[in-house]
Amino acid sequence: MKLLDPLRVHRRCNGTGTFQATSGPAFCFPCSGTGKIPSARDQRRLAAEETRRYGLLKVMYARAAERDGSRAGDIDLQTHQGYGLLEQNEAQRLDALFDSLDAGRIDDVIDALMAYRNSHATKVKPQ
Repeated sequence: MKLLDPLRVHRRCNGTGTFQATSGPAFCFPCSGTGKIPSARDQRRLAAEETRRYGLLKVMYARAAERDGSRAGDIDLQTHQGYGLLEQNEAQRLDALFDSLDAGRIDDVIDALMAYRNSHATKVKPQ
């Protein structure tokens, strides 16, 4: 998601990524060690977008579990693995995935994630 405001210097660590704790220098978790954080307005927007995406994922996984029937979780598992691989390998495509889920194309997304997982699954050679 594009930020509306420029990143600002994190006050706790003064932009260094570490701060002085009573036990010595410590890693600054709120800024992930970068020394910069988004504005309060952008933080609210990011939190709202994260909540929306989480809701869409819950709907998708519920539909995948419903489609499984008596398959012992094959569709649900492959969908979950496909999403994990997509998030790891091609994170820039996640916006399109969530736009498709938002448009109601849940079954198409499930099928695409299963195909993505199957195309990227490592094959174990029998010995």
